Amino acid sequence: MSASIRDMAAGIKKRGGKALVPYFMGLWPDAASFHGLVLGSVRAGADAVEIGVPFSDPVADGPLIQAAGREALSKGAAPPDVFRETARIACRTDAPVVLMTYANPVLRMGADRFFAAAAQSGASGVIVPDAPLEESDGLRGPAAAAGIELIPMICRGAPESRIEAAAARAGAFLYLVALKGVTGPREGWEPDVAAEVATARRFSAVPVYAGFGISSAGQAASAASQADGAVVGSALIGAYRSGGPEAVFGLIRAMRRAIDGDFQCAFQGGEKCGCS
Repeated sequence: MSASIRDMAAGIKKRGGKALVPYFMGLWPDAASFHGLVLGSVRAGADAVEIGVPFSDPVADGPLIQAAGREALSKGAAPPDVFRETARIACRTDAPVVLMTYANPVLRMGADRFFAAAAQSGASGVIVPDAPLEESDGLRGPAAAAGIELIPMICRGAPESRIEAAAARAGAFLYLVALKGVTGPREGWEPDVAAEVATARRFSAVPVYAGFGISSAGQAASAASQADGAVVGSALIGAYRSGGPEAVFGLIRAMRRAIDGDFQCAFQGGEKCGCS
């Protein structure tokens, strides 16, 4: 059975490690392949898994994740289907599962029912990127009642007051959007989140994971060296389209080596090793 995302995140931070969290679109490209991708990613080195709930208007997602979501929706994928398949996955791994959805599916189903179903599926956290802090307060009670961590998001360039407010609401980890814009690979882009991470750490001891735009082993290592972990999604969907499951697992293994190698070099007081 999947572990708690709060316990996992706290445990990795306590022992001085860095987390790697891949994202997969729920039931994409089909149910069987989805299962294989999630479980295989854990064997390849993922610490937790983020699962997207297909939605017709995913405002935070770039072209790769949008396309995967459309394909899943065209095959009839709906929140209950994601809950069902997540439960099957959770029975086969102890890696924590976090669901990423949007406000509309939560409100249409009803927050109490949605978070209760998420908890029953084995998920221990939920991210709702289009629910601002002020609006997400209405979701926080139902989530807590179901035992679900509602993961706050902060953005690059956010004012200190905003980061403080998000940190005050974080129980498992803070999700730091590492670039301005939607998800998706950026050629030549280098994560630069140190300032926001430093501010967040002034207000909370919870880990900070950086996501959005991270598509290479080097970018994952750079993000994790500044934050407490890296989240990667679009690049894995692209890898699957170009090379199937083994391309996905190969990229995760490369990111795992890069994150661990880069952190080890920094921990030993040397220069960044630039592992890839």
